[in-house]
Amino acid sequence: MNIRDSLPSFFSLLGLATVVLMAPAFADEFTITDNDFVGDVYEFRYYSKGQVTLVNGTTITPSSLFVTNDGWRGPGSLGNFWYPNGGFSAQAAGSLTMGWKLSDVTRAIAKVEIQVDALFSQFDPWTDEAWGDRQYGEIATPDASFGTEAYTTFFEFIGNNDSGTSTFGNNGQLIDITDLISSSWLSDPTLFELKLGYQQHPIDATHPSIPAHHIQIFRDGTGTGDDSFLLRITLAGDDSSLVNISTRGFVGTGPQKLIAGFVIDGTDPKTVLIRGVGPTLGDFGLTGVLEDPRIDLYRKEPGGDVLYTSNGDWDPSGGLEAAFTTVGAFPLSSGSKDSCLLLILPAGGYTAQVSGEGNTTGVALVEVYEVPR
Repeated sequence: MNIRDSLPSFFSLLGLATVVLMAPAFADEFTITDNDFVGDVYEFRYYSKGQVTLVNGTTITPSSLFVTNDGWRGPGSLGNFWYPNGGFSAQAAGSLTMGWKLSDVTRAIAKVEIQVDALFSQFDPWTDEAWGDRQYGEIATPDASFGTEAYTTFFEFIGNNDSGTSTFGNNGQLIDITDLISSSWLSDPTLFELKLGYQQHPIDATHPSIPAHHIQIFRDGTGTGDDSFLLRITLAGDDSSLVNISTRGFVGTGPQKLIAGFVIDGTDPKTVLIRGVGPTLGDFGLTGVLEDPRIDLYRKEPGGDVLYTSNGDWDPSGGLEAAFTTVGAFPLSSGSKDSCLLLILPAGGYTAQVSGEGNTTGVALVEVYEVPR
């Protein structure tokens, strides 16, 4: 795993004399490959107590996650927490943004989950305390570079003056955010951003200050459920399949055909390329090749095999050469009497049978490819 440390702070508080907001900056970027998954799961945990970071249970040391800004207390009298000082005379805001690069992950993503051990609390007297203050978590999944896509909120606490809802928390809650991510990213992951932050309410005539009876924290325990935050990414099941079968042999007359059987399972149709190659084999130095092969494709039905379609000489103008390139098949000689079929086939069982036109005989190759869409 490659780690690039940059900024030395967990959250950045702003100056106390003016109202200024700071754009989020990246604390760390991490590169994830297939090898970073254990049992199809990647877990990144951070505990601010002891400044401990774990990836799949193994400790790493990204120093920029350490909380160093004086605007944040802790651990201290309130326990093992990090929280902003009260009594500010100016609006303050801060955030931590982290990025994960998944471009080298070759499998699709099934689920993305985040646990943020956050607490938002306000105290008696309730007047003017946490009104309008915000604590939040956001994600983004840009394609090319970090910081180029709008964020989507996955949790948010907003303060008010209601003592009945004076405290908000999500300690130990693992939030499934998969539905917030596009299906295209899940099938081909690129970049993932996580942003955690807070925004204190504006200073105005109605709310002239931010009293000390107010606290926002990201918890700092060491046990399960007490992570400052946890990111868990789970891979989709391995849906690898056989995408090519081929066999070479002698084609005689009558029942002496070259046969390749295959099954399309599931309910979705598949695009399939079937080739009966004879003349082009001579370009590879083979002798005695079948000079004029023919393909007959049969579909298995309850009453037996039924002829589905056939082909004699292939037609270069039908998009076949592009299909050859897509599946990695060798090219056929232009104008040859090799045979090809490019079809979208429904689920079911099939046999591709290669014979010689006019009862001719010789060595041939039968191939079946699944063509990706």
